[in-house]
Amino acid sequence: AEQHFRVALSLHPESSSLCYHLGCCLTLQGRKEEGLEILNDAVRLDPSNPIARFERAKILTGLNQLREAYEDLSILVDELPKVRSPRSAPFRRQGA
Repeated sequence: AEQHFRVALSLHPESSSLCYHLGCCLTLQGRKEEGLEILNDAVRLDPSNPIARFERAKILTGLNQLREAYEDLSILVDELPKVRSPRSAPFRRQGA
């Protein structure tokens, strides 16, 4: 999977989504520092990508870089109303 993501990224170097997937792939292989570098690229390319930012916060937490993780999570909380879709609204009782 890693090689395929790298090939795709070489063809589309400005893809935040491909950076996210490659970063996750590296992290799952235990290569957290490399994964973090690629996730940094994902967030740099698209600062509004909540999935890449959240994954980066998880890695930062695992690396005991808590201040940086907190910064990412704070940004996600601040942006939450802007990215919430109608499908994510809480379940409502019928007739309510």
